[in-house]
Amino acid sequence: WPKEQASKNPDSPVTFAAFAFANAPDDLAGTVDAVMMIRELHNIMVADPSGALARTVLSEVSALLRPGGVFAVIDHRAPETASAKWSDGANGYVKQSDVIALVEAAGFTLEASSEINANPKDQPTQQDAVWRLPPSLDVPEGNTALREAMIAIGESDRMTLKFRKPS
Repeated sequence: WPKEQASKNPDSPVTFAAFAFANAPDDLAGTVDAVMMIRELHNIMVADPSGALARTVLSEVSALLRPGGVFAVIDHRAPETASAKWSDGANGYVKQSDVIALVEAAGFTLEASSEINANPKDQPTQQDAVWRLPPSLDVPEGNTALREAMIAIGESDRMTLKFRKPS
């Protein structure tokens, strides 16, 4: 991925890096301008319901960022009225309020939110999972009506949040 991004604009001063959590090069600590987490935080949240993994990951993000650096989160947004059990990430959806609380507890400040990735047509119920929608379209084979209904909804409703590491 970093090579692909660099090849798109070889004269750009922007550099890209990608690595698994806990494997960041030591020389990046405190030097990164921005970290983007796109449709991943729900997986981290559900992988360890105690929250320990999420706290570890957010600590690593903070360690990478320079003071004042930006942490952007885009994820599938659960309705705020959804139950805590349903919106724990296992269905792909998490409540925006829970994400904000989690990231702020890690020391970041919410600076802005945007509705650029919002989709008001995505109104999931407690029986739905995000993978019913495009691009996954995980619907029973042969159920053309349901497939068409999911295509009409489009991709999931997503929160887009900008946090900042304190200076």
